[in-house]
Amino acid sequence: MINLKEWEAKHKSIILSNEQLSFIDTEIKKNTLLIFHGFGSSSFEFYKIISDLEKHYRIVIVDLIGFGLSSKPKNYYNSILDHAQNILELIKHLNITTFSVLSHGFGTSIFCELLNIVESYALKIKIEEIFLLNGSLTIEATKNKTAQDIIENEITNKFIKITISYEFFKKYYKESLGKDDAISNEDFKILWLLQNKNNGGKVISFIDYSIKERKLYSEKWINILKLYHNNIHIIWGNNDVLSPVLSAQKLQKYLNVNKINFIEDCGHFPMLEKPKQLSEFILSLKK
Repeated sequence: MINLKEWEAKHKSIILSNEQLSFIDTEIKKNTLLIFHGFGSSSFEFYKIISDLEKHYRIVIVDLIGFGLSSKPKNYYNSILDHAQNILELIKHLNITTFSVLSHGFGTSIFCELLNIVESYALKIKIEEIFLLNGSLTIEATKNKTAQDIIENEITNKFIKITISYEFFKKYYKESLGKDDAISNEDFKILWLLQNKNNGGKVISFIDYSIKERKLYSEKWINILKLYHNNIHIIWGNNDVLSPVLSAQKLQKYLNVNKINFIEDCGHFPMLEKPKQLSEFILSLKK
């Protein structure tokens, strides 16, 4: 368990495009694991896995602009392209040229755009292992436009509801869990405070912009990620109502990945619900 003050104390920050980008960096000079959080969340969702993984990796987790402890500018469109560029600037600042990736939900779309920049400009960046969690490319791996629209409506409605009040936030967050008591009340309170710090709840209303990008660039991102299919590991909570097992199976098919590593009795947030099992999977799959 960690409190908000302790978590804030672990963060560093840099200024990019006149905004503050906050991030965790354990700075241990080992292989780097770069972590991408999902929409409406922050680096805090990964705090439970840091202690196990930092024995093997230098851990870098970014709070995307508009989330967590980073700046939350008004009328910020949450462009996936902008997020990817910001993370590229950060890894240049940290002098990181080789890293593995752990990404969740919307964070995987950002990672795909980062890959697109790397491939398009032949940047001297090497990606090692890629660990994809629940919610990864659920829209991109759905080719049917009507099905995409249904997913878009479900996602948009869910995120708008969690900004209404703490009670709604907790209610709808819990619906995404494998077990009702998988996350403590203390963690819920911190997640809520981080979401709403500096009027952050208002940023979530721009989710439709990032979804439009996900539809527009879906084929490009899937094709870019396919280039790395031998390095990809899908890790999925098997009781996820937001991104069910079928979503993982579609992703496996499109990326030509051998298997899905399921975490039992786990919903949408393996890093919070089953941190030990997630860490064990990552370390066992690490080449």
